[in-house]
Amino acid sequence: MTNRIIIFLILIMFIVIQGCSSKSDDNYTHVETINLNGREWNIEIQSGSIVGNNECILLYPSNTLSTQNSNLCYRFYTDEIYYTMDSLGRINIYAPYSSIKEPLRKDSSIIMHELYDHDIISMYRNSFSRMKLTRITTYKPKE
Repeated sequence: MTNRIIIFLILIMFIVIQGCSSKSDDNYTHVETINLNGREWNIEIQSGSIVGNNECILLYPSNTLSTQNSNLCYRFYTDEIYYTMDSLGRINIYAPYSSIKEPLRKDSSIIMHELYDHDIISMYRNSFSRMKLTRITTYKPKE
């Protein structure tokens, strides 16, 4: 009887592992370089996990060797952020306040605007182009 239970549990674990590994197609990582005010910045988009709900947008100078423990990397744990350049050449980033993790060494040319409630976030999501903002999203482009 106990052998049957053990075999049953192993079979269930195998099915779960196979189901999780098939989600690996939903994992998405993309890096692009943008030029903002004469400086190159990398935008790294990471999306997906075993359950497919782990989004992260990283912004860091392109000359940074590693983002893992970088004290120059801005992290946004959300699926979308928005940005624009102001007349002084500063990057204005709009993101949900709970998603923002600023680096130890903040860049003076980056200004964070924290979005605090669902209605404001929805307004940015629906109207970013009318507000002359550029959207950075974790959604994988259609092929």
